[in-house]
Amino acid sequence: MFLFTIASASPTIPFPLLSFLGYAFKERNNYKTIRRGLKIIRKQLLLIGITLVLLIVGLCGCSSTPEDKIIGDWISKMYDDGDYEGRPDLHYIFYQNGTCCAYSIGHYELKNCMDYSFTGQQLIFTYSDGHKTIYNYSFSSDYKQVTLTSENYPNFTDILERQ
Repeated sequence: MFLFTIASASPTIPFPLLSFLGYAFKERNNYKTIRRGLKIIRKQLLLIGITLVLLIVGLCGCSSTPEDKIIGDWISKMYDDGDYEGRPDLHYIFYQNGTCCAYSIGHYELKNCMDYSFTGQQLIFTYSDGHKTIYNYSFSSDYKQVTLTSENYPNFTDILERQ
């Protein structure tokens, strides 16, 4: 009864479904009323659907991990004591399976492939001989740059730029 009184109180209330039910109970066989109610429900379902899609798409990016953010092609700019060393830049490709390959730019000569993993704020490269290199990492706000500082060499900084 409460549902009926709310729905039949005003045809302009913000609950078209309840409004339609109120009309349907009041005017049982009025085809125009039922048709108008179905149009209102269609619009409401469309708005709900669009809202859900936007909500789902918006929340998908919230749970991304560092592993998801680093996958792809990166170009390295190596710095030592704050000065660019001028060494040939390296092209890193991070794969979803946890491996990374480094190529010399210009020659695309394979330099090294290694496994990578993230632990806290550290990126760990594990080479085939078991040697590990540990970097502290930080992403830029747009995730187009990663700054790596070495635990082994405190003055060394590597900036990776997304390609």
